[in-house]
Amino acid sequence: MDYFKILPADITADILSLLPAESILECKSVSKTWNNLISHRQSFYQMYLHRLLHPCAGSGSDSGKLVFLSLNKIGNFHYFEYNQSTKSQKTRRVNFASPFRYHTRFAGSCNGLICFAQDQFVCICNPITREYVVLPEFKTGCDINFGYVSSTNEYKVVGIECDSDVKLHIYTLGSGKGWRNLGDFKSHVLCLSYRAIFANETLYFLDHGSQMFITFDLAEEKFGENLSLPREICRRGVLDGILYVAAEVVVNGVECYDIWLLKQKSVNNETSEQQGLQSWSREFRVGDKELLAVTKRGGVLTYVDNYINMYDTKTSTSRRLVKFNNRLNRVYPHKNTLVSLKELGEEDIKVMRSIEIEETKSSEQPSKQLPQHFHHTKFNFRKACGL
Repeated sequence: MDYFKILPADITADILSLLPAESILECKSVSKTWNNLISHRQSFYQMYLHRLLHPCAGSGSDSGKLVFLSLNKIGNFHYFEYNQSTKSQKTRRVNFASPFRYHTRFAGSCNGLICFAQDQFVCICNPITREYVVLPEFKTGCDINFGYVSSTNEYKVVGIECDSDVKLHIYTLGSGKGWRNLGDFKSHVLCLSYRAIFANETLYFLDHGSQMFITFDLAEEKFGENLSLPREICRRGVLDGILYVAAEVVVNGVECYDIWLLKQKSVNNETSEQQGLQSWSREFRVGDKELLAVTKRGGVLTYVDNYINMYDTKTSTSRRLVKFNNRLNRVYPHKNTLVSLKELGEEDIKVMRSIEIEETKSSEQPSKQLPQHFHHTKFNFRKACGL
């Protein structure tokens, strides 16, 4: 500690920001100086989040780790972590005094904050800092969506009220404005009755009738142009921050899924994201339709029922990594961060109980295999997405 005492505060903060989020919280107990540096400087949280979202800037011991949160059918949250370097995994049950006991709906995870709801109540929490807040009561007969706008550093909850008309309500964390009514949207009655997918600061509502996505810009808080689908789909989600859809195909009597990614088009060898030019691209085929992430070695993490699997696109085989005791309703990519609800401006912050470790089962046996004659192509995710 003698060496750290002579270091400028900025350099000490830079070193501490390279640690995993759990270790940073432990560092608060080392000395009053470190506690003040971590707890009372909003710039520290912003520095840590920036490094986590931009790995090239250095993300410390969390680099190479894929983290997810799942919600099972009895309302328990589970934390799952997969280390790409060591191919090891661990799980934990997120155990806290939730205000909800049954019929909990998982609305999503953004920068370490998770959002879930039950009937007219919505809760936002950070499992690492153990902060949580229950938002003002909101009457909704449908679903809750959660997203983040990076340009304004705003976290927004979108609630849908379905009565004789359909109304959209938005709650911006820390704004002090409560729920804001955006008005009636009669033309979107059917598509808005389903949960949206959040990616690239946009909510994608699926209109089953027209087989198109109805887009809602979270920053502008208005609907945009409709997005057509590449073909009839059976699943939609987000894969490493990119919107994907899964289309079912049958090969020699075996059900499998073609995965299409919404990529940015390139103009003069540069991505045209600012121009809004996007197109669907069929990238690979898997045996499970619920995708979580693509690993550095080209494997695909998937989940089905109460299993999380690793699918090998080269051999068309999958192996089970973890078996949970109960069926998984949803699994969301997650990042361990120090984002503070108090720093965002929320009031009535409460504290959870600590996280408990729960033993899980794993299996190395292949669960299923696609027809061997299927032609495999080498998959480079970053190149496919124009990154």
